[in-house]
Amino acid sequence: MPLKRIYRGDDLIGYRAAAAVDASGNPRSIVGATVYFTAKSSLSLPDSSAELQTSFIAPNDADSLAGIPVITMGNVDITLSIGSYYYDVQVVFQGANPEVLTVESGRFNVIEDVTITNILLSQTVYTASALSLTIDGMLVNSSDGNASAVSFVGESVSVSIDGMTIAVVDGTQGSLAAPAWSGTPAPPQGVYGQVYSYDVSGLVGSNITSYTLNGSWPIGLSIDGNGVISGVPSKV
Repeated sequence: MPLKRIYRGDDLIGYRAAAAVDASGNPRSIVGATVYFTAKSSLSLPDSSAELQTSFIAPNDADSLAGIPVITMGNVDITLSIGSYYYDVQVVFQGANPEVLTVESGRFNVIEDVTITNILLSQTVYTASALSLTIDGMLVNSSDGNASAVSFVGESVSVSIDGMTIAVVDGTQGSLAAPAWSGTPAPPQGVYGQVYSYDVSGLVGSNITSYTLNGSWPIGLSIDGNGVISGVPSKV
């Protein structure tokens, strides 16, 4: 079960894990128990290890009485290397008979080394030209994982986690900036009044279903569903 988001107005402030239950499946109070959220690499290589952890004492409130861990994420910096990672939410009960109960778990993958800052949770996957993930300036095709050398204005990172997303856009949660052209090679120059044609599909990966022109493009140029920029450019 995906973690449930918690909002205050339009602002994401945390998320809920599944409820802790007793042997009969009834909600179990976690008041006073320590709740841990941990995300770490499942690989043992030194350059592929990373861990993110936060913890809190469950307060005496309606959620904790119902066994529901409510986790508020602060701003966290972490470097993730290529590899497979897993996360879990654990409730640790203290006392004469200590108990560790895992109430939520999942897995996510990172296909490019990336440093991300001010991690925020979101279920919104930012898109541009049908590309659903951006990792360290690389556009990543959600269909085949093919990365291409086209970057976005501003630092942006999205990593899918079992249908959820860790998203960073310039350290804040918000709309993704329009893409800036940084393909290699850049589109060739054209001549006003003469037919122009250039296929960009080779620069942005395969299985793309739509393309959009952004920025200061000459009047008369358009891009089709196959990634071909064409037309007769005009100054007016």
